[in-house]
Amino acid sequence: MSLRSEVLNCYRALMKTRSIVFKEDQEALVVIAQQIRHHFRQNQNENDPEKIKELLQVGWDANRYLKECVVQAKLNEEKGTYELQIRPEVLREQITYEEMKSSDMKPCRSK
Repeated sequence: MSLRSEVLNCYRALMKTRSIVFKEDQEALVVIAQQIRHHFRQNQNENDPEKIKELLQVGWDANRYLKECVVQAKLNEEKGTYELQIRPEVLREQITYEEMKSSDMKPCRSK
C-alpha cells in the first residue's frame, strides 16, 4: 500500500472514530474535525517517507486513544448527575502497569 493510501486511511479512521466517540455532541464533532483537518493539512507537503511514517504512527495512536480512553458524560438534569456513555472498546481487558510498560501500549490519562 502506498503512503498516500495509508495517510487517507488514517484520516478516514480518525474521522469515523470521532463520529462514534462524540456522536451526540455536535460542538465536539466540529472541533475535533477541525483539529484533524488542521494536523493533516499542516503536514500535507511532507515528502520524507520516514517522517510520514512517524506522523502516521501519531495518527493511529490518536485514533486508538480516542477509541479506548475517551468517554462521553451526559448531564441527567432530572437526577443532577452525569451518565457515562461507555462503549465496548473502552472496556477492554485490563492489564498491569508492568505489562503496559513492556508493550507498545500507552496509558490512558484523564485531565
